[in-house]
Amino acid sequence: MDLIAIIKANKTIVQNDICQLTRIIDLDDVLQVVCSIVKVDKEKVKGFIRKKEFIYARHLYFYFSIGLKRYSSTTIGKAVHKDHSTALYGAGKIRDYIKIKDRVISDYVKAITRILE
Repeated sequence: MDLIAIIKANKTIVQNDICQLTRIIDLDDVLQVVCSIVKVDKEKVKGFIRKKEFIYARHLYFYFSIGLKRYSSTTIGKAVHKDHSTALYGAGKIRDYIKIKDRVISDYVKAITRILE
């Protein structure tokens, strides 16, 4: 076995161990969890449908993605074909719903938080 093959094999082993020790959550993971809890299709959330359930899912996605603090609002918005201001607005709407204790949104937030932790 040559030196390059040994280095690549060791790098793969280390990367696999790190992945097992720490759970890395990316934007697609957040979108998948939100869609499964709200029970909507992921592609429709990325689309331009303006029905309430898709708007809720999109806003929840923005809320949790911005909460990760690893991605810019521009990156978060682009993942669902929106701009940064839409991402910030959506996250703000969820915060407002939580403040007024909206039961539906609060239940969604609790369920999603349990899964993402």
